Amino acid sequence: MKKRFWIVLLCFSLMGMGILTVNWLGSNRGGFDDSKRIARPTIERRPEKPEHPELVVFCTRSNKIAERIRINDSSLPFVAQNDLAAIVSILTDCSDHDIVRNEAANLLARSSYQDLAPVLISVLNNPDEGSRFRGFATQHLGMVASRSASQSDLAVVRLRSGLTDQHVEVRREALLALVRLKDQTAARTAISWLNSTSKTENDLRDVAIRCIQELNLREHAPTIRKYLADADEAIRIQAIVTLSQWNDEESVPCFEEAAISSHARIQRAGAAALRRLGRPVPVLAMQTQNQVMNKGAPPTERKSVGCCGQK
Repeated sequence: MKKRFWIVLLCFSLMGMGILTVNWLGSNRGGFDDSKRIARPTIERRPEKPEHPELVVFCTRSNKIAERIRINDSSLPFVAQNDLAAIVSILTDCSDHDIVRNEAANLLARSSYQDLAPVLISVLNNPDEGSRFRGFATQHLGMVASRSASQSDLAVVRLRSGLTDQHVEVRREALLALVRLKDQTAARTAISWLNSTSKTENDLRDVAIRCIQELNLREHAPTIRKYLADADEAIRIQAIVTLSQWNDEESVPCFEEAAISSHARIQRAGAAALRRLGRPVPVLAMQTQNQVMNKGAPPTERKSVGCCGQK
């Protein structure tokens, strides 16, 4: 009985010593103290300043935007390896100007930067990014997919997920990129957006028609004809362009109506469609076009150009 008592007492003593040892290790090494772990300072890696003088101007945020983007007109063919980190820093900084960041992406693409796809994906995944530059990043990602075999698979996966993105700009650019890549998801997505009654996808209808034209899916011409008189100017113009490219004779009356529209852009699209089919253009459309050529188009009528120079 006494022997059993001493054995039990010894076991409890060893357990107590073990607990004390664990607590001591935790308090001195930080292994179990959450407050100590949280309090540890984090060391941020800051990219080194570029060595090339033109890149120094480009990366100096205090310079005027016009001075910084002059890099686009420079004779610099590519960015040297030791200057890449500074350019990546500009591209991923959502507090910098969109135009400058777009030039950073162009510089990296021109330099055949092998990690451009992951960097662009990190931009798309950043919750602080605005819709405009996310659209730019998607357009760049599409170009990476077409130019770099090593990055193509990664880029295409992200482009496919972009088809259901919260931002319309991303969805538009994702579909355009996938159409050019001849991806299997492109055709069915374009057809779905063409036929959708959703208000969100109404904002995508013009790009859906454009993509159906690029894919030459002429069997959808009857559906596209429904949009020849659409209230949305962009949708109506794209329908006119697509059907005239397909020499759709059934649409000629709608082209003639568009050519005498009071809206200059629709009028020009209708007149161009009639010329494409070898049909006479109404006098009103010709007069308006001559006025525009003589006086110049008003500022609100400027042709929109994508971030990478794409129309």
